[in-house]
Order: sequence, then C-alpha cells, then structure tokens
Amino acid sequence: MRILHVLDHSIPLQSGYTFRTLAILKQQRALGWETFHLTSPKHTRPYQPTETVDGWEFHRTRAVPKLIGRLPVFRELALMALTARRLGKVIDAVKPDIL
Repeated sequence: MRILHVLDHSIPLQSGYTFRTLAILKQQRALGWETFHLTSPKHTRPYQPTETVDGWEFHRTRAVPKLIGRLPVFRELALMALTARRLGKVIDAVKPDIL
C-alpha cells in the first residue's frame, strides 16, 4: 500500500506534531506500507523540492511570497493554492493508494 501524508511541517523541526508523525510513519513502514511525505509552505526551512532527513524523503512546498505572507486571508489562500499545486505534482509522481 502506498500512502501519501500531507503534513504541516516535519522533521528536522522538533515539535510534538513531528514526533507523533514520525511514530506513525515508522509503524506504517513496519506493516510493509510505503509512505510518502509532503509538507506545506509552513515548513520553515530553506526550500528544496525534496529533502532527506534520517532516511525519510520529504517533498517540500515552496514558501508563500513575502508580500502576500503579510496579508491575512491572502496568506492562507496562497498557502492552500501552493500546497494543492505541489500535491498534484507529487500525486502524479508517486501514485498513492491513500492520501
């Protein structure tokens, strides 16, 4: 089974969210499932299309442009649009069974 996780942010950032996500990913892999990982623009590291962290590959989404990022509502709309566009590309590439 191929599972694509759509995440707010991920390791190497440290938070309860990232640690819980990593625990879920490890258990899914233990079941023999393939996991794929996409982070939103809220992942606050310098942009790279993909990043490997401790053997886990993450597809990253480009950050919201700074000018738009300062405008409430427009910031959220841009965040959703960028994530949706990147999600479409990752879906085409990995062909998951489940999102």
